[in-house]
Amino acid sequence: MTTNPPVPTPRPKAPDNDLETIVPAQAAPPARESDSETTFPAHGKTFTRLPRRALTMWRAATALFTAAAALVVAGVGAVLVPRLWTAVPSWPGWCTAGAAAALGLLRFARLPARWARTGYHLADQELWIQTGLWSRTLAMLPYGRIQSVEVESGPLQRRYQLVSVIVATGSFHSFWLHNMDVTAADEIRDQLLRAAQEQQVAL
Repeated sequence: MTTNPPVPTPRPKAPDNDLETIVPAQAAPPARESDSETTFPAHGKTFTRLPRRALTMWRAATALFTAAAALVVAGVGAVLVPRLWTAVPSWPGWCTAGAAAALGLLRFARLPARWARTGYHLADQELWIQTGLWSRTLAMLPYGRIQSVEVESGPLQRRYQLVSVIVATGSFHSFWLHNMDVTAADEIRDQLLRAAQEQQVAL
């Protein structure tokens, strides 16, 4: 009886030191906005811009309002009225709807510039708020006049995780900081209340 010789077991090949080890690339951390993107200079001060979600919310609201206004004007002026009064042509309604859409597009196009020039500044003794683009408004509120600070949000603001800070004074007048980040709004509220208490104690 013939016996086959044992087959040698192959040994695992040692790794070649000349080959480079491939290391999986790690995901880059998310880019953070630089100071130049979150602040802007105005009136000798450095104002803090609103979060970019505010600009996104403005765009959504403007687009919805423009579309609704154009549809209503077109439906009434170009469809309903000519059907009720055959002597009235439809082209004035279409022209009015086109004008409404053009105004909405113009408003939509200037939203980034409006966002870039809207913000607030917390000074040592007062709060500064700048709003507007073509007609800019600069408001100043001394901390000593602050009576209460509230934070509230509407349905569209909650969709974009934004809130409004309402600063009430003793003269039944309120200052509004619209479309703030939730965390920043809480910090600003606490800071304003603390500064108001210190100013009133000093007086």
